[in-house]
Amino acid sequence: MVSTIIGRQAIVVGAGIGGLAAAAALAPFFERVLLLERDKLPEEARHRPGTPQSRHPHGLLIGGLRALEELMPGFERQLVSQGAVRLRSNCDIRVERPGYDPFPQRDLGLTTLAVSRPAIDHAAHLCLAAVSNVTVRDGCRVLEFVAAPDGAGLTGVRVEGDGGSSETLPADLAIDASGRGALTTAFLAATSHPQPKETTIGVDLGYSTGVFEIPRDAADDWKRSEAIDSKWIQLAILIVGQRHAELWHSNQRCVLSGRSLPNTALRICAGKNAGHSTARRKLLQLVIV
Repeated sequence: MVSTIIGRQAIVVGAGIGGLAAAAALAPFFERVLLLERDKLPEEARHRPGTPQSRHPHGLLIGGLRALEELMPGFERQLVSQGAVRLRSNCDIRVERPGYDPFPQRDLGLTTLAVSRPAIDHAAHLCLAAVSNVTVRDGCRVLEFVAAPDGAGLTGVRVEGDGGSSETLPADLAIDASGRGALTTAFLAATSHPQPKETTIGVDLGYSTGVFEIPRDAADDWKRSEAIDSKWIQLAILIVGQRHAELWHSNQRCVLSGRSLPNTALRICAGKNAGHSTARRKLLQLVIV
């Protein structure tokens, strides 16, 4: 059998979804894959500083679920074991747009999961823990990619160790999944390589999330995800053209307040019923899963 190994060690910087997926993809081709993360990673599905957006509702698209399952066999099973709820696409989801009747809820034969971001991350970590040549090193701050003497490539990754001391870890390949790509751009500058072209697109979009107690008289046919927390409703508001909005919850109703809300999206990530919408005609989209 021809070996698929192409190098001794690959290093991935960042244990977000991109970094986790990259480590899984590299594992068959390197003797060792080292995944470095600045945060101390929780032992359970919990929020962490490096993913501040994790407190907002997340959606795992069907294509993403299939791709992650292919990279990390058992990924879907791990999610379900943490309380993720199966959803029939377009059937267990209700969509409303102003000027239209609610979109028809038809069973398209496609299934995905209602699950939180911490649960997605934790399931991926559990899958990688079962891969013998993948090692996760958390609480590790990466300082720079170390260039080869001729500047044609890299030889390692310099990290900050305990007590502020630094060490260089050898690498045949390094992937920058840290977020903004600062390590990559700094490496290109240090080796006199051209910077990638950038395109800046202004997006005047803000969003907020509120977490509300589910009313005691809520319909009992709602689908509730333990991975989100069956005792709460998570609600996100996306506003186009307005940076701030205030959200109140009173008398088991949602009240949106702002100067003008012509384009507003309201998403409630628990339930199956749209009966609690009190701003129907101001909603760009209402999705209840």
